[in-house]
Amino acid sequence: MRVSTVSKGKLIIAAITSRPYVEAAVRAGFEVVAIDAFADTDVQKLATHCYQIGLCDGQLDSTQLLSVLDDLDLKHDSKQGLKQFVGFCYGAGFEKASNNLLDINERVTVLGNSVDVIHACKTPTVFFGLCDQLQVPLLIGTFGKSFGGCGAFVSGSALHVEAFIQKARTYIYTTAMLPSLAAAMTQAIDLVENAGELRQNLFRLIKLYKELMQDAKLEASESGSHIQPLIIGNANKTVELSESLYKNKLLAAAIRPPTVAKGTSRLRLSFTAAHNKEQVARLVRAIKNNLDEQ
Repeated sequence: MRVSTVSKGKLIIAAITSRPYVEAAVRAGFEVVAIDAFADTDVQKLATHCYQIGLCDGQLDSTQLLSVLDDLDLKHDSKQGLKQFVGFCYGAGFEKASNNLLDINERVTVLGNSVDVIHACKTPTVFFGLCDQLQVPLLIGTFGKSFGGCGAFVSGSALHVEAFIQKARTYIYTTAMLPSLAAAMTQAIDLVENAGELRQNLFRLIKLYKELMQDAKLEASESGSHIQPLIIGNANKTVELSESLYKNKLLAAAIRPPTVAKGTSRLRLSFTAAHNKEQVARLVRAIKNNLDEQ
C-alpha cells in the first residue's frame, strides 16, 4: 500500500468495521484515530490510535463512543484536544441511532451526511422520490436478505454501467451471477411487489414475538426487522442454547466473536411470513425454559 508521507491533518473514524475507511484516509495522507467494534490487526497498524468499543443493538455503543471522544479531548495532545482533528467520519453503526451524531457534532465536526439526510435515506418513499427528482443516474441495490438470494445490481445509463464494468475492481474480480439466480431474483422482485399481506403477517409475528418475550420477562431487540438478535453474552452459553433449541426442531444460529464483539454473543432469530403464531409462541417458551435451566 502506497501511503502519503505528508499529513493532511488528523481524522477520527468510527465504524463497526472501520478498516476500509481508515485505509482510504491513510492513503489520502491523514493521520487517523480509529474507533471500532473489532479493532483488528490491520486497523491497529494503520491508525495512530485505535479504540475498541462494544455494540448495542447492532450499533456502536453511544456511551462508550462519547467516552472515547472525551478521553481524546483530555489526553490526546492536551493543548488542543478535539480541536486538532479535521473532523469525525462515520461508517456502519449509526443507522438506527443517527441522532447520536448530533451529540458528537457538539464535540467535534461531523463530516458527511447530516442526520436529516440519513433519515431521508432510511425512508424509501422519500429516498426514491428524491432520486427521481434529482435525476440520479445510478441505482445500486442488493439481492440479499430482502430477496432471499445473493449478489447485487447497478442500474443506470449505458455509459455509467459500462464504466462500472471496465473500472470497478469489485466487479472485475468477482464471478458472474448464475442464470438460475438471475431467474430466481426476477421472480422474487415480482413477489415483493405483490406481497403486501405477507409482509403484514410478518410484522404481526414480530410484534407477537416482542409481546411474548416481554410477558416472559425476557429482553427482545428493538429491531423491527424479521431478524431478531437475542443477546446472551457468553459464547458457550449461546452455543448451548442454540443446540438445545435445535434438538427441539427450532433453528436459531449462534453468532459469536469475531463475527460480533466479545461479550455480545447472540442467537440470530429469523422470522418469515410462512411462520405462524403457534410456532412463535413455542420458540419463546423454549427460550424461556432453557434460560431458566442455565
